[in-house]
Amino acid sequence: MKEILTDLMNQLCFYPLALTASTLLAALAPASRPSLALWMLGALPVFFLYYARKRCKHLPVLLLLHGLVLACFYIIPAANGVNRGIRLLVGAGFVIYSLWLRFRTEDFASDPLPLPLAAGIAFLCLFLQHYQGNNVWDLYYRMSLILVFLLYAVILFLQSYEDFLTVN
Repeated sequence: MKEILTDLMNQLCFYPLALTASTLLAALAPASRPSLALWMLGALPVFFLYYARKRCKHLPVLLLLHGLVLACFYIIPAANGVNRGIRLLVGAGFVIYSLWLRFRTEDFASDPLPLPLAAGIAFLCLFLQHYQGNNVWDLYYRMSLILVFLLYAVILFLQSYEDFLTVN
């Protein structure tokens, strides 16, 4: 459960960055409003990465499954406010990080982004949106930051509970 919440929190940390990158590209600026719920639904391939790196024992199958997840980031419409190229870059980052976890760690579990980094990403993206003169989407940035804070608190609680169970 903690790993799923961690993956969801990391996905939400990159939502403002992907949204801002999409709107900074003038020719690709989205005409419709973005959907935070669809972006969170787009985190399903990230959950699949955890199970693939945890269960898969053979390298070719592991690489094939990670390639399929990368294709899902391109095919599945994760959010109507973020273009496919940006979603593909975010997905490639998650796939590379997943492979790094698989080969460099023993438990294959990811860590949540540090809270100051997540807040810094959100505030930088919010500043860039205001610099463009777009004040309409402030709610999306604030809502994603609030959800990141809540998920971080739940993850810390679960970690403390695991430590308590280990000691006792």
